Amino acid sequence: MIDWTATTAPNLCVSDAELQAQCRVDDVAELASLRIMAAAVQDHIETVTGQLLTLRDLAATFRYAPPIRWTVYPVVNVAAISWTPAGGLTVTPPASAYRVGVDGLEWADGAVSPDRGDLVTMTIEAGHVEPPPALKFTLLAAVSHSFDHRDAQTSKSLDEFLARAVARHRRIWLT
Repeated sequence: MIDWTATTAPNLCVSDAELQAQCRVDDVAELASLRIMAAAVQDHIETVTGQLLTLRDLAATFRYAPPIRWTVYPVVNVAAISWTPAGGLTVTPPASAYRVGVDGLEWADGAVSPDRGDLVTMTIEAGHVEPPPALKFTLLAAVSHSFDHRDAQTSKSLDEFLARAVARHRRIWLT
């Protein structure tokens, strides 16, 4: 499994105005709390579903074991890929050698690709330009619930709500 590291910070997928409207808050002083709650819920949704709700750049270095499957999605672009075979000279293929597939990186017919075990470095752009409405609503509903019940909130009730709300958006591999 590829462990991606963000090279650009994630943005919130909801605006301040959307947060304030959902939580019925006019006080700007409360906005910082709403943003913190929204960031925590967005991180949870992204972790559980594998879907990035906003665009960002990610990088990873890993040992090649075909196929390269996306562990985050949607992947929009492979910005860079290179690998170092046992001989030690870094190989950087042209963009025509691969393409972004729905489930992972696809090599063009006849293209040079890494050998199993080669150290691969890859940078991708991934995330939604506009998040799926159901996930955006889930984020707003969870923030509103947490804000309304912030004195009596238990993590169990929020966890149960989020688990039900994002269950159908999970990606499961059967191989």
